[in-house]
Amino acid sequence: MTYSVVSYRPNFEPAQLRQASSRYPSAVAQRYLQLPPNISTRVRNLAQTLTAAQTNNYDKVMALTNHLLSNYPYNFYPPPHPPGAEVVDTFLFEDKEGVCEQYVTALVVMARMLGIPARLVAGYGSGDYNPLTGYYEVRLNHAHTWAEVYFPEHGWVPFDPTPGWTPQPYPTPVQTWLFSGSQAFGFDLPIANLVSGGAASLAFMVPFLVISTVLVGLGLLALYLVRRLKPAFAGSASSRERATDPTRRLILALYEQGAAVLARRRYRKREKWETLSEYAQTVGRLPALSQLTEAAEVAAYRPEAPGEEKVAEAKAALTSLQNEVK
Repeated sequence: MTYSVVSYRPNFEPAQLRQASSRYPSAVAQRYLQLPPNISTRVRNLAQTLTAAQTNNYDKVMALTNHLLSNYPYNFYPPPHPPGAEVVDTFLFEDKEGVCEQYVTALVVMARMLGIPARLVAGYGSGDYNPLTGYYEVRLNHAHTWAEVYFPEHGWVPFDPTPGWTPQPYPTPVQTWLFSGSQAFGFDLPIANLVSGGAASLAFMVPFLVISTVLVGLGLLALYLVRRLKPAFAGSASSRERATDPTRRLILALYEQGAAVLARRRYRKREKWETLSEYAQTVGRLPALSQLTEAAEVAAYRPEAPGEEKVAEAKAALTSLQNEVK
């Protein structure tokens, strides 16, 4: 299964994050500063001790992150959690090893203790680059968790306290050398001198190996296409239908009209990194905007096409929004 993705990649500069305000939207602070009542005193003391010399939230989070990276080895099979014990305290002071969820939970809890909104995010890394296909291959073992910290004017910024995790995949030196035809590119070990002669010979063989492999695989590829091409075209047609469905387009157009109304009334614009729901929560108490947002999310993401009743709800919400912000 292959996905094509277009995304906005923000550029978080440490110098800018160090200047970020500590005044958070009420919706962000209310949700992402929550803490369970049983967090131990020594967890709080550790967070304060590690950040005592830091004067801004970015450096505080980096101090917490670097502490976790440097002092807690990764263990695929961490010790069993004692019944009734506090999770973060046990990880930081008793087990001192674990998996990504434990590192991230510790970072999020300590950040919140310092009054910094943070959250745990679960998903997948970007996978391993395959130079033959030009695709990044994402497998089950790329499942991961990381932390995101909120910075006003910047949004949610990722931090990864898990040791040994490489968030951005790059071709290994061997891959780079083999598929580019260069000799021992990227090696800085003495063994590179020993294999360079063989590498030069192998570079001449690689094109023939690739061609023969391609020829052998053409028959299998043809069989694969016969079995999969029709469903694939059907799926593509379904995606095109979703993108051009008139009710979806109408509801999303109504949302854009609502955004234009807010802009004319001097409300701030939605940032590129904000979801529709996040924007609705932080822009102010506007019930009509929440209703319009819900309709837009249904139109954008729900597999089933919205019905006329959802269009009517969106129109009514837009009218109410125009009245609310007069």
